Amino acid sequence: MKTLGATSGQPVFSADSKFVAVRVGGGWQLVDMQTSRVTQLAIGQADVMAMSAGARTLLLAVGNKERDPQLTLQERAASRQPRLLSPTITAVNFGWRQAAWSADGQHLWVAGSQGLFQVNLGTRQAKAVKLTIFGQNQGAVVTAGTHAFVNLDEGAVVSVNLTTGQVSGTFGQGGAALPVGATNKEVVTLEGGRLLRWNLNGGAPRLLLKGVTVAASQGSTVVALTKDALYRFQGASWTPQQWALRQPVFYEWLSISVGGERLLAGYAGMEGSTTDLMTLSGQQAHVKILSEEGIPARLSPDGTRAAWLQADGVELTDVTSSRVLWFAPGQARAGMFTPDGTHLVIAGYGSTVVVHDVTSGRVVQSLSGNGGWADSLAFTEDGQLVTLGVEGTVRVWKLGR
Repeated sequence: MKTLGATSGQPVFSADSKFVAVRVGGGWQLVDMQTSRVTQLAIGQADVMAMSAGARTLLLAVGNKERDPQLTLQERAASRQPRLLSPTITAVNFGWRQAAWSADGQHLWVAGSQGLFQVNLGTRQAKAVKLTIFGQNQGAVVTAGTHAFVNLDEGAVVSVNLTTGQVSGTFGQGGAALPVGATNKEVVTLEGGRLLRWNLNGGAPRLLLKGVTVAASQGSTVVALTKDALYRFQGASWTPQQWALRQPVFYEWLSISVGGERLLAGYAGMEGSTTDLMTLSGQQAHVKILSEEGIPARLSPDGTRAAWLQADGVELTDVTSSRVLWFAPGQARAGMFTPDGTHLVIAGYGSTVVVHDVTSGRVVQSLSGNGGWADSLAFTEDGQLVTLGVEGTVRVWKLGR
């Protein structure tokens, strides 16, 4: 570990993690992580938001933060003034959030309160990207065999070969689609409230269910919720079991146990919020309120523990007693239990994904270099972790346990 000196403010790493910019006093310094060489950055009072590989180009937030904040680009070695990205691209739009460089160095991804923007460095123009994120549901990525199925930008679900990285196969009918579950022969998507089953060899999809607000899978089990009923599909028959809900609820996120016998479902709205635990028994779905704050949570595979994804950390509780088992600080954007339930993987608003031991809460592994925060997590059949980054990159990690 290298000590870079006393600094204040948030450090910013280059896209290749070889440089870091740190604020010292009223200015910024650039530190070469390999040689420890320090260079003063002549950028005045600007805030560094992102740096390209080699730290050649910097994305800066400049101007009066209250009246006229703007995003600009500046070559590190250039003496000219920073170049305004676009007259319509201001830090007011982005809310001073986060930015990440694309792998090819030709685009920036800037996330803020109004959504995600893709900036073309050649034209210096930005376009809004509509992320298909249904609340904070369990996934914009599911896996089957050597493939991952992801939703990118405004388009349909696509198939990504995890070995070669090649993209093949498109599954959608023109709207924003979400992958729900997949096997080696088919994929299930949620699009416009319709649960659709696609054959990977082609052809039109089969409609399984209408009016779906949220859906999730665990193994060969798929669970879907409408505003007034719960449906569970198991095995290859695709004939659902149905349970009526006592009152209409528009759930926004869902996490299920193996077999789908226990579910965590929740919503957060202007008129109230809740996180409910549902237990399926006979023809009745027994509902227990676990939280009235609507905090997104992930249910362990055996249905006994809940991992709450909070703004300041992740909290693991016993779902029967609501007893807190442990708390780990840090922003939790996405989370998922390993298939055997022994570890919990958490992705925050940064480039590092951490793996917690479920029993102790101790961090047993950190995965760096995600290239921006991960929106969704999934596991392959052989236990590898698949992440979908905010910039649309699918990465595969091998967990060392």
